[in-house]
Amino acid sequence: MIKSTARKAGNYLYLLTQGVSNNNTWNPQMGHGVLDAYAAVQAAQQTICQTPVVNFTNQTVSTNTTVTSCGDIFVKDVLIKSGAKLILDAEGEIIMEGDLQIENGAEFEMW
Repeated sequence: MIKSTARKAGNYLYLLTQGVSNNNTWNPQMGHGVLDAYAAVQAAQQTICQTPVVNFTNQTVSTNTTVTSCGDIFVKDVLIKSGAKLILDAEGEIIMEGDLQIENGAEFEMW
């Protein structure tokens, strides 16, 4: 990630590196270029996140349930039964449509 997101510096000539994937380029004085930590972290998150949107629709929650996503969670028409707990844990947004019914004695958390 660090190599592939490095920013090229100055007017140096960067040549393709032999045997390295992602078209990484190299310069004898500057290496792969200037480290761009933010771009590297963003690229790593995109690589790690295999399911950017989790759909949680038309569900009845009767036991403790945690729904996690490295991206967004889309929630529609959910019933949480008494005695059950639903936790929605999203790195992105939690998008809610339709009905969310929470019976007396049920719990609901969003992170």
